[in-house]
Amino acid sequence: MKILLYRILQLTWGLPQSLMGFFLYQKYRRFRHSTYKGAIVTRWPQHGGVSLGMFIFVEPFRDREEYVIRHEYGHTIQSLILGPLYLIFIGIPSFFWANTPYFTKLREKGHIAYNSFIVEKLADRLGGNRNMKVGIANDHAATQLKFKIMDYLQSKGYEVVNYGTDTDESCDYPVYGEKLANGIKRGEAELGIAICGTGVGISIACNKVKGIRAGVCSEAQTAALIREHNNAQILCFGARIVDEYTAYKLVDTFLETPFSHGERHQKRIDELSAIEERQ
Repeated sequence: MKILLYRILQLTWGLPQSLMGFFLYQKYRRFRHSTYKGAIVTRWPQHGGVSLGMFIFVEPFRDREEYVIRHEYGHTIQSLILGPLYLIFIGIPSFFWANTPYFTKLREKGHIAYNSFIVEKLADRLGGNRNMKVGIANDHAATQLKFKIMDYLQSKGYEVVNYGTDTDESCDYPVYGEKLANGIKRGEAELGIAICGTGVGISIACNKVKGIRAGVCSEAQTAALIREHNNAQILCFGARIVDEYTAYKLVDTFLETPFSHGERHQKRIDELSAIEERQ
């Protein structure tokens, strides 16, 4: 019933956008199609995603296709709310935010997430994307890797809170490890990533904050187990130890692995908390 109502509205109130989408759909009809909650999704050969009424066009993103489809579906809900006004209030601002050199350079220079723009943020919420807040901290040895990870996370829909230094000038990792750990405690971010030269120093700093559990990892199995068994809130690794693509794998594994809530694991976490209380 909801799908039928969605399509009726898109073919009446949202008719201008759906007509444009239909003509584009015809152009790319030989490509792979599917449906999502009443919308028709086409994997097209162009870069990025576009929504036009009940037609959605997405690049076949390797590891974030589901996120992009939900995001573009959120735009189709906006079109139902605004009807013919959608192109003026959403379509045109979104196009300029995505494609003009000024805004592109602004995002790249400031490591600003595409979905931080108000109309894109609203599309995420309407489409059902849950934008987990992830804190990130680093010292001078990891600044460039930190920026790459920030951009990577933002491209997947995460909100990133930056607690680290943004320069290569020598600094002290305990300062930034403590900032991240306290940010996690205050609820400013749900999980965190801490990077220094080896990952060890900044992990020690994070673990000095009461209630925080941080683990150093250099391969994915450990990154999964510190979440599943230890309910660690912070993943740590070294910019001089792991390469960029291993870092992405560690981050994905850590953020996507839930705590098991196993009785024996919770018992041991409680014992760790008891040690803190005895100090």
